[in-house]
Amino acid sequence: MQPPLSLLLRIMVSTLISVSTIVQAIARDDVTVVVATSDGEKVTGVLERIEPTQIRVATESGVRTLGVESVRRVECVRSEPDVDAEITIFGTDGARLTATDVEWKGDVVSLTVPMGVLTMPVTGVEVIEWNRTSRDEGDTAPGWRESLPDEMDSDVIVVTKGDGMQCVPCAIVGITSDAVRIRLDGDTISVKRDRVAGLRWLREPTVPGGILVTVTGGQLPATRVEWSPEGLVINGAVTFPAPSLRGVDYAAGRIAHLAELTTERLTVDPFFGGLAKVDGLVSAFQPRVVVADDGSPGKDLVIRPRTVAVWRVPPGSRTFATMIAPAEDSGGGALVVIAVDDNEVFRGSVDDGPIVGGAGIPIGEIPMGGARRLSITVDYGRAGPIGGSVILRDPHFTK
Repeated sequence: MQPPLSLLLRIMVSTLISVSTIVQAIARDDVTVVVATSDGEKVTGVLERIEPTQIRVATESGVRTLGVESVRRVECVRSEPDVDAEITIFGTDGARLTATDVEWKGDVVSLTVPMGVLTMPVTGVEVIEWNRTSRDEGDTAPGWRESLPDEMDSDVIVVTKGDGMQCVPCAIVGITSDAVRIRLDGDTISVKRDRVAGLRWLREPTVPGGILVTVTGGQLPATRVEWSPEGLVINGAVTFPAPSLRGVDYAAGRIAHLAELTTERLTVDPFFGGLAKVDGLVSAFQPRVVVADDGSPGKDLVIRPRTVAVWRVPPGSRTFATMIAPAEDSGGGALVVIAVDDNEVFRGSVDDGPIVGGAGIPIGEIPMGGARRLSITVDYGRAGPIGGSVILRDPHFTK
């Protein structure tokens, strides 16, 4: 017996509605984020929009609107796709992005990325590298940039020539799907892209913004960030497909690392005081920056007793924080005293032994509102006059 026609119609309509719902859910491609605020709260939910002054997140309890001034970081909760980058682009502001293809027409450079196409003004591009090295030979790009002179008076195109490369001064005027167009001695010449290793424009560096945006395949500084399901826009001019977003660090420009600041006053008085006056040895007793394992600028400081270091507090600083532990070559304990405008805020012994948690003694966040100077004293502790050096892990001010 055949089912009634009305029943068949109801089944078909129900099926179509179910399929439509699934398609809408896939197309929506919700982005789950964790938003860390300045007061320590973490807001988790679906990102609805990032505007220059606020961020909207749909949480289980409803939509939250957070002022950008109270947000430290936005982290997207999603896996990072594999990117087989053929091209690396460097911006005049320190941006670094990777892509699979590039074209330049008019005032706009277009980069093909896994999620689509990103665009940026050509005036913000300083270097483009084609990663010609195969995986079997290694994954480092040719070192032609190091061979360029410090003082350049024109753009440069780097052309492969046999086993070597040739840097040709010129004016770079265009990039197509198969060639780079340059102007040389008044003539416009097309150079096949498979012969081009890199391009370097003659441009002055620009001041980076204080916000650090992480995207698939790179990162770039920003002064203005906007995001919606339609796309990501940086500084009103650089556009990305919306799924490219990986995170926004609003606190990047709000943090001043002590390792990058110059002391206003520094007194070093080792037990054998005369050694500090010997040329070539004085630096051995002064605070030193520990270089990071990846070669990036270090943020940790090693300080030996007896040292009194004073820093001027950067204007607008809200708090100071660090973590203190014995240095690897400490040779014994030390006494550490931290003061703000001559008012002691921390005094503690750092022994040459295991630290609870393995990381160190957390210090902060110490309020710095209106403070003018921060001083750190490392003195001899229970270890006596021998050893006692300590490491301060990323001591920093937060605005």
